[in-house]
Amino acid sequence: MAISRAYSSGAVEKRIRPVNIRDLARHLDVSIGTVSRALNGKSDVNAETRRRVLEAADALGYSPNQSGRSLRQGTTGMVALMLPTTRAMPLADTIFMQVLEGLRAFLGERSLDLMVLLCGPEENAYAYLRRVVARRIADGLIIADTQRIDPRIDFLLESRIPFVAFGRSTSGGSHPWIDLDFEYAAEFAID
Repeated sequence: MAISRAYSSGAVEKRIRPVNIRDLARHLDVSIGTVSRALNGKSDVNAETRRRVLEAADALGYSPNQSGRSLRQGTTGMVALMLPTTRAMPLADTIFMQVLEGLRAFLGERSLDLMVLLCGPEENAYAYLRRVVARRIADGLIIADTQRIDPRIDFLLESRIPFVAFGRSTSGGSHPWIDLDFEYAAEFAID
């Protein structure tokens, strides 16, 4: 890992930062482009060079800069579940945790990660959604606490960002939604 020094109130403190692609190239005495192509499995890299790059990356603890990759690829590999919270809501509700685990597993099988964004009771859910979409921190969204008339749905349809509403709404016309079948659950429990 690379060590940099920061000066704070006259005292020297060491800060360890992650190894980046420049550090890896410098360590191997090859170009940044060669390291990049080797890490990305490009065919124009000599097998011995690729082996050296991969071994050094592992030994030095290199991990790619996800922000840089996201900029180059135009994707984040993230799906965000936007979840409103209240003081009365038990966040660790067992049924909901099973839903989260199912989402995580489903997305993981597709090489996507689940991010949970909590919207507190003091924050406007529509304004929060607009901020999240503007930042482009996720490739798709799942919105919860769907309302019968929900301006978030109209906004997401206009934004053309993939989304699913967790609950039904009359807003936006045709859009993807999921809902728990509580009627079936009650019948199943009684049986």
